[in-house]
Amino acid sequence: MAQVYNIFWVKCVLIVLFGVLMQESTSYVLIEGDKMDESSVRGVQTPQIKDVRSKRATMNKHRLWKFGVIPYEIDDDLGFDRITNIKAAMKHWEVVTCIIFVERDPIEHEDYIRFTQILECTCCSDVGKMGDRQVVGVTNCGGVGGIIHELGHVIGFHHEYQRPDRDEYIVIIKEKPTYEDFFFNTPTNKLSPREFDTLGEPFDFDSIMHEYIETFTTRPKKGKNGIVPKMHRNELLSAIDIRKTKKLYKCPECGRTYLDKKGEFTSPQYYNNLIDRKYSCEWRIKAIKEERILLNITDLDTFLFDSSDCGNDYLEVYDGYWHKSPLLARFCGDKIPENIVSSANNMFIRYVSSHTEHEHRGFVANYETFSI
Repeated sequence: MAQVYNIFWVKCVLIVLFGVLMQESTSYVLIEGDKMDESSVRGVQTPQIKDVRSKRATMNKHRLWKFGVIPYEIDDDLGFDRITNIKAAMKHWEVVTCIIFVERDPIEHEDYIRFTQILECTCCSDVGKMGDRQVVGVTNCGGVGGIIHELGHVIGFHHEYQRPDRDEYIVIIKEKPTYEDFFFNTPTNKLSPREFDTLGEPFDFDSIMHEYIETFTTRPKKGKNGIVPKMHRNELLSAIDIRKTKKLYKCPECGRTYLDKKGEFTSPQYYNNLIDRKYSCEWRIKAIKEERILLNITDLDTFLFDSSDCGNDYLEVYDGYWHKSPLLARFCGDKIPENIVSSANNMFIRYVSSHTEHEHRGFVANYETFSI
């Protein structure tokens, strides 16, 4: 008994000494299971260890990015391949959801993310908007899929296997405890319903928000039909990932982001004017920095209360990436307007239909980008 007692205290002393040595050598921050060395982030302020648990409230509405707009900066020294992967990952989120990434304007954007290299974190991010400047480590994310995953954390999602109901679907098998297991809420831990909102969606075996973790493995449980589902981390957003994002950010039911050099879009009821519904749709068009956007409305037919009222059914065009940008024009009725040109490389179009008369077609528009 005395020998067991002594071994217990020796282990305790070793753990404490290990912790002291860690604190003396560097100051670490645990973010989604990865350690971030504060001294290696080139002066960027990262969260303190004592705040980590409180910053894990994934669905805390205060940690969502307003209107899904995420300003960003990219370190120039990341290299061509990493920067290309970062832009491809942002583009993927933009095409399938209403999230949009915009280059940070120091005057306009106080809160933003910065893609950078962090010596002690190969690929990591905070969960949700932290305020001020927050870093996204992309030293070794393993390609576009890894960065899409980290942007999922930025947008507000935890790992899928941390769901409060995960024990109904998977078994987590730990190989051995780590130093972090003694002191931190590691990514293997199941979160409470207060911390993790499933948004009414089922467990997603194909979610981009699974992770490759060396300290544990996951094994799917047999389903009600007796079949064991396949489980792997997708390299793109799954259908459930997309639905959850649209629910979390209350994305408009119609519209999308266009990144091609030209395209065409219509109001939802244009090809079927028997649809008896109200609409609020948003389209964003993004060109490269050196280009501008020309919008051509080829057909317009909306409800018009009188010759001056565009208060209920209308088409708005903004000179920028969102509704706070300068308003270029508002149209209603059936008079086709002249072409509209942006002053920069973004254009935002909003369509609102408050009436349900079948005889109004809505609109058809096309665009193209051009160099200045």
